Amino acid sequence: MRDAAYLEWRYVACPGLDYAILVARRRWSRRTDALAVLRAGWIGEPIGALVDWIVPRDEPGLERRLLLACHRWCRERGLARMVAWARPGSHADALLRSAGHVERESPFLLTVLRGHGTVGVEDMRDRWDYTIGDSDLF
Repeated sequence: MRDAAYLEWRYVACPGLDYAILVARRRWSRRTDALAVLRAGWIGEPIGALVDWIVPRDEPGLERRLLLACHRWCRERGLARMVAWARPGSHADALLRSAGHVERESPFLLTVLRGHGTVGVEDMRDRWDYTIGDSDLF
């Protein structure tokens, strides 16, 4: 669950790494509606990594504006491009493609560890959404 405690632990209090958190708020109430987490640079590459993304799917205008703000954040830092992970065929994949992103093969493998749960590879492939932040790479 990506709640405030998780986001604090994963990104804000993470030692040795700096993340930017872009927040979309309601104009009058200031209630947070969506957020994106970005990181500048990775393994010596001048890229912007969209590492986490929490946006309601029922507000396509909001998610589009937040994604454009992520692109602007990367450009302002002189980053060559922005990268993100999205399950092929997912809502996030369609959103990224609509904003000009292209699919590239990743050198990373998606691994499912089965402990006490019942999640299978098919579930991950066909139904789960995931981000770069779900890995231990960023």
